[in-house]
Amino acid sequence: MNKYIQKKLAMYNVVRQLMEQNEPTWNSIPAVEGVFSNFNAKLSELNELAIKQSSKLAGFAKSKSKLKAITIDQTLVISGALTVYADTINDEILMEKANLKASVIRRFGKEQLLTTVEEIIQLASELATELEPFGISSAHIDALNTNFENLKGQVYAVRMEIIKRKQLTQAVTNISKETDRILTTGLDKLMRVLKTVDEKFYEKYKSARMIVDYGTKHKLPPNDLS
Repeated sequence: MNKYIQKKLAMYNVVRQLMEQNEPTWNSIPAVEGVFSNFNAKLSELNELAIKQSSKLAGFAKSKSKLKAITIDQTLVISGALTVYADTINDEILMEKANLKASVIRRFGKEQLLTTVEEIIQLASELATELEPFGISSAHIDALNTNFENLKGQVYAVRMEIIKRKQLTQAVTNISKETDRILTTGLDKLMRVLKTVDEKFYEKYKSARMIVDYGTKHKLPPNDLS
């Protein structure tokens, strides 16, 4: 949720609080009650979406970063053994595939990293017997494969969470527009009627409708009450 929408959400909640605290002032006008009920429903929906949106991706980055580091370290150990083996048998093709630089692989993007790790696993699996004298057992290969599958799953999960977050962001924007419409074409207009009943409440409502932007002048929404 962008900062402007956050400020608007804060304004909506202040308006709701003011209306709830001053119900005796406006409940004699049925139209106000109906519009406020619609506003309340939209605001509840908006608050719920905001909570869902803020929870997305929480914890993913930290756990993925740790798993990625472990997977890279394991890959470098096995690729190192493969490189030494390739040199021993004078296999230049295997040498080219297996010889990985730590500084390079750590800068790989997620897709390139996954492709590289998968290739090392495949080579090591095919040469499992030959790698035993070089300190690589099937347990090393299995451990790398397990972390590779977990990392691949996390990358997919993060991708899906990003998609969901974008969908939630769009939903928040749409509902915010609907909430604005209820205020500007409903409550704002009816407040002018209530001004003749209680001018102090009217002024409080005008203040509540301000979108607070610390560090700059307070701004009223485009359709202000003046």
